[in-house]
Amino acid sequence: MEKKIVLCITLLLVILVPYTWSISSKSLNTQTPIKNLSAQGIGKHSDQLSYLEIPIKDTSIQNHPYIHIRELFEKLNFTVEWIMEEDAVLIYKAENFIKLHLDDNYFIFNGELIKHKINPVLYNGKFYVSTDFLSKVFSHFEYDHSGDLLVFKRSEILRPLHKLPSVENKEKLEKLLSYSKQGYHPISKKDLAPIHALESAKTASDDSNYSGTNVQVRGVDEADMVKTDGTYLYTLNRHTLYIVKSNEDDFRVVSALKYDNYRPIEFYIKNNKLITIGYCHDIIIRKTDDHISHKISSRHSNALKIQIYDINDKSNPSLVRNIELDGRYLSSRMIDNHFYLAAHKGIYHDEGNLRPYYKDSAAGSETVYIDYGNIKYFPESIHNHYLMTLGFDVNDLDSSKIDVNAYLGSGNNMYVSKENMYITQDKYKYNIYRPNEATDHTAASSIFKFGLTNGKVLYTAKGEVPGTILNQFSMDEHERNFRIATTKEDPKRDSESRSVSNVYILDENLKLLGETKDLAPGERIYSVRFMGDKVYAVTFRQVDPFYVIDLKTPSSPKVLGYLKIPGYSSYLHPYDENHIIGIGMDTIEHKGRVVTGGVKISMFDVTDYSSPVELDKVIIGGRGSYTDVANNHKALLFAKDKNILAFPIYASNRYKNTYAYTFETQAAFVFSINEDYKFNLRGDISHLEDANNNRSHVNRILFIDDHLYTISDNKIRISDFDTLENIKDLSLEETR
Repeated sequence: MEKKIVLCITLLLVILVPYTWSISSKSLNTQTPIKNLSAQGIGKHSDQLSYLEIPIKDTSIQNHPYIHIRELFEKLNFTVEWIMEEDAVLIYKAENFIKLHLDDNYFIFNGELIKHKINPVLYNGKFYVSTDFLSKVFSHFEYDHSGDLLVFKRSEILRPLHKLPSVENKEKLEKLLSYSKQGYHPISKKDLAPIHALESAKTASDDSNYSGTNVQVRGVDEADMVKTDGTYLYTLNRHTLYIVKSNEDDFRVVSALKYDNYRPIEFYIKNNKLITIGYCHDIIIRKTDDHISHKISSRHSNALKIQIYDINDKSNPSLVRNIELDGRYLSSRMIDNHFYLAAHKGIYHDEGNLRPYYKDSAAGSETVYIDYGNIKYFPESIHNHYLMTLGFDVNDLDSSKIDVNAYLGSGNNMYVSKENMYITQDKYKYNIYRPNEATDHTAASSIFKFGLTNGKVLYTAKGEVPGTILNQFSMDEHERNFRIATTKEDPKRDSESRSVSNVYILDENLKLLGETKDLAPGERIYSVRFMGDKVYAVTFRQVDPFYVIDLKTPSSPKVLGYLKIPGYSSYLHPYDENHIIGIGMDTIEHKGRVVTGGVKISMFDVTDYSSPVELDKVIIGGRGSYTDVANNHKALLFAKDKNILAFPIYASNRYKNTYAYTFETQAAFVFSINEDYKFNLRGDISHLEDANNNRSHVNRILFIDDHLYTISDNKIRISDFDTLENIKDLSLEETR
């Protein structure tokens, strides 16, 4: 009988214990069923339903209520780790992380630096935080001290970031900078239409008799070292900016702006305004018994200067406004009458004032330091640089205020549509989960989006994609979506195929919509061109794969076809909706290696997206040749309606079995394109008188009416548009 009773009790325990454990476990699970708490009377929102209840007991330490942080977050299914060498606790789950240090007034929550009201303590060997900590990381919750119960009203238990946080004060800025030196960037678990396209690549408007700067987006002008308004030609030559009458019967320098302690690098012409962008030089003053001498330093200061001239009287330009910005130039754009610029500046502790500054002559000569409260930072992209934006209305220079903003961050490349500015920053992500362990530093691109409205620049969104970009042409905006092409190193692959490339499509809030699968293992992107719902990309290692990628369905971009040919294109330019011009380098095999040969121009036919074809190619020069277009698209002149393609080439060759090169020529090479899409080399225009004088190298070519103008540091030449015969030269040496 006793044996039967023991057996029954044993069976009962076998049934009840797992059931009881199951109930206990469910009470800690984030999927706890919603329960009406009104009968329990906890807090003023007790009539609401709860999403999650966590039993948690506080402990009184030094007369303050504290909570054991490991107990709390492990009940919320977070991982909690103690980092002994840092006296720190690390808490993380998926994309969310919190890091707290003992004896530190601040902690990091998803990249945001937050100040404790009461510092954490170590008590009986355990890490405790004040109950005030709860309100800094959680949202829509109530904590009932008497009932030892933490109640969440919504499934989103963590406090979201709705706007960029502020630096606030010098103490917080220095703390942020100290984190940036630690490489403090989280690495997530995931990381262990044709007509529209043609509008983006126009160098001369349809109703214009002169060429404009070759820009990426139609209607978004880019600064350059040479411009024309159809009557006058403007060229920047070291420390002098020349205004030249372009008429062949009155071909002369009308005025020359000469600078001593200012070095302009590029400029705009807009509504009889000349806007130059450059740097101030430091002036070294030497005093002796006899005299005081001034010497201009060869190094730039950190001061970026924008000078604006009224050029209604071309013979007498008048400086009307001076703007100085504390930073280094990234890039700029002009949209209608509104000027936009981005700059970045390193932060050095030996500087007396850590805040960036600006000056505006329209507001007086005072130096204005940006308040700490107005300096924002990007959580998870803490950087020991400032990213600064500037905007103003060119038509209202007398009364309009400039719009200046500063962010703790930096920038590598900039793309601008007619409504938005996108700045990318290379980001090397360190594994904060194991900060002292050796790990592959994964490269990514942070993307910062700014809205542009009437000369004002407003931050709107931030995103991130794996890999780094090549240049501004790696980015594009289309139907409110943002597209970006990157190359990344995949440490999981062998060394022969480690680099892979991808195209990502993000929505207007920079959230991922779709991406391609890894393209061209072992190769890197050499050029990209987005055209409507297609993107064309060139990767290279030993041959040039030319990819055609369909982006029509943003959630599932796909490769339609590709072509493998020798050489590579460094720049792609639309010819029409089915043809693309590629400019880059030919390649040849030399002693078992692939080396560059001459400059190569290709015509790609993409009528059949699945089978692109190289219809024609021209190779100029041999080894040692190059073209400026490979690194600067503004050096290209293209006008389809004028049937002209022209750009400067330095052509050379190499003697066989030696390392010596023979110079052939440097000139603007001029092509036409026939009805079969074949290139016809019409000739070249050279300024060379001495092969060793690179000041006679042609750097730009443009047209006005039926004349071509080639520009070098030494002179400007007018040539006949049809025959390329020399009409007249204007020396710039004599006017210096």
